[in-house]
Amino acid sequence: MDQLGAQPTPDTGCTRCDLIAGIGTLSPSFGEEIGRTVLPALVADLALDAELEKEFFERLFHPRRASSEAALRRGIERGDIRPDVDIPLILDMLAAPVYYRMLFGHLAVTPMLAEKVVSVVMDGIATSTVAGVERADHPHS
Repeated sequence: MDQLGAQPTPDTGCTRCDLIAGIGTLSPSFGEEIGRTVLPALVADLALDAELEKEFFERLFHPRRASSEAALRRGIERGDIRPDVDIPLILDMLAAPVYYRMLFGHLAVTPMLAEKVVSVVMDGIATSTVAGVERADHPHS
C-alpha cells in the first residue's frame, strides 16, 4: 500500500508517462484479491462512517487526486493538453476503470490497463501538436 501514497504521480516531463505511472499505482497496490474484497467493504463503510470518510478523503483520496491534477496542469502548461479540458472529469475518467474493474471483477486489472486508459483519455484531450493530427474542433491549437 506504500505506492498508494499522497504523491503517486511523478513529474518526469512527459505528461502521458506521468499519468500512466500515477494511475498504474492503483492496481498493484490493491491487487485483484484485495481489491475485490477490501474496496467494496471500504466504499460501504465510507457511506456509513463520517469520520472514516473524512479520514479517507483527507489522507488518501484528495492527495492522490491533487497529484494527478498537478500532472494534468503541467501538461496544459507544456502544451500537451488543451487548456479547456474539464480537469475534475478527466481525473474521474483516468481512475474509474481501475476502480470499476476492482469493484465488479468483470474484467481483470492488468498491468497494461493504466497505459490503455491514459492513451484513450489523452487522445481525446491532447493538443494537435501532441496528438500528431490537426483537430477539426481546434484547428489552430
